[in-house]
Amino acid sequence: MIRTPDAQARRRGEAPATPDRGEHFVVRSGPIPEGHERLTRDAAAGLAAIGPAQMSALIAGVRRPYTESIRNHLIPAQQRRHALRASLCQPLAAALSEMRNHLASLHARALAAGPSATGFGLAGEALHLIQDSYSPAHVARSRGAAGRHPITYIRYYGLTTSSPQEHQFPFDRRDLVAPVLGGPLNGWAREAVRASREYLALILREWRAPAGPAALRAYMDRQLSLSASHTEPRDHHFTCRLGRR
Repeated sequence: MIRTPDAQARRRGEAPATPDRGEHFVVRSGPIPEGHERLTRDAAAGLAAIGPAQMSALIAGVRRPYTESIRNHLIPAQQRRHALRASLCQPLAAALSEMRNHLASLHARALAAGPSATGFGLAGEALHLIQDSYSPAHVARSRGAAGRHPITYIRYYGLTTSSPQEHQFPFDRRDLVAPVLGGPLNGWAREAVRASREYLALILREWRAPAGPAALRAYMDRQLSLSASHTEPRDHHFTCRLGRR
């Protein structure tokens, strides 16, 4: 979501963590610099099948969840596009299932469209979800090995979000790609690039020689899986233990 400066920080006398102080898991908009666009270009670097036209379509797709409609930013059914829970008390398994199903839908549509502008645009939208799942403002993960970093928590984004367990409104300091403009990517942003490149390699391979749903399922099992030690919203929010949503 496109976010504004942290007014609460100003009232506390702190320097607000605004998007212009670094690069974030957002897209270019006015003074807000690129985030997803940079991650996508880095992921596609050196892939022979991705020329200027394909890159343009990928960038348009990775921007789409933000630019399609400003009204989407707080609609529960839209949160899966950003690797977030649909509601405060949504169980993690349900939120993850929605994310994986949305990725599978985008992937199937991209395969059907082939390596066209439409296909690359859908692949770019898939990259947005994958990249957001590596933002600590959206998803908490445990550091693993061999490219596997299991999910320990999926956050919620809402107008009244104040719990540190959730994505802060309107802007979250953890939603960081690089601490300064043009600076080195941080660790989770580098993992987002790695996961994005793996997905691009997958769909390029699938366009050449389809291997069926098992290939995407194996990818999601690596990139979008719950840790055995994950926590639930009810562990952090009393209202969820009361059965409220």
